Amino acid sequence: MNWKENNLIRRVIMAFLGNYIISFGISFLYAADFGTDPFTCMNLGVSSHLPISLGTYQLLINIVLFAIIFVFDRRSFGIGAIINMVLLGYMIEFNVFWTDKLGINAENFADKMVLRIILLLVAVLIAACGCGIYMSCDLGAAPWDRLGQVFEMKSNGKIKYRYVRMVYDCTAIAIGYFTGATVGVATFFFGFFAGPLISFFGEHVGKKVVGYVPSDKGDKHV
Repeated sequence: MNWKENNLIRRVIMAFLGNYIISFGISFLYAADFGTDPFTCMNLGVSSHLPISLGTYQLLINIVLFAIIFVFDRRSFGIGAIINMVLLGYMIEFNVFWTDKLGINAENFADKMVLRIILLLVAVLIAACGCGIYMSCDLGAAPWDRLGQVFEMKSNGKIKYRYVRMVYDCTAIAIGYFTGATVGVATFFFGFFAGPLISFFGEHVGKKVVGYVPSDKGDKHV
């Protein structure tokens, strides 16, 4: 097995691990009970005005976003995107089940505001770290995550991912609010801090643990 094959296996494993870390963070977010992320908030609001379910609407909007992004970046669709879109939901269910069994749930923390705030902060940090790791694998990503990367790539780094992410996350919050979705503390927290945190963890954790930097001239090992 040559170096490139070893590197690919490592990236696939890290993409899986990154998504699992995301699911662990989201299980804490559920326990904190401070609302959803901006993308889910938007989808909840818009789908409530359509004769289709949230799941169907979210699938359709992902397909549309994928089609648009794929035109500009063929690497957007890969095993990383498949892991995120197919397995993440089951990972979340698994972690929510076990955290609930351990007593880490919204019911037990309903009257413990300080603990809920701590859980929220920990949830955002863990989820952002996992997102930074799986996106650093360069094996594709869910369209909402990949959108900011495409902007940064096509602008040759002039438009930073963290700022693009903040703009479209905040836009999603506005759409969710005006279409009747509940906007919670977590929604705003993700809207303003997800982009910068994902960029930070991708740069300082993702690239180091993945050991890979994408290049038009070939793979580079860190």
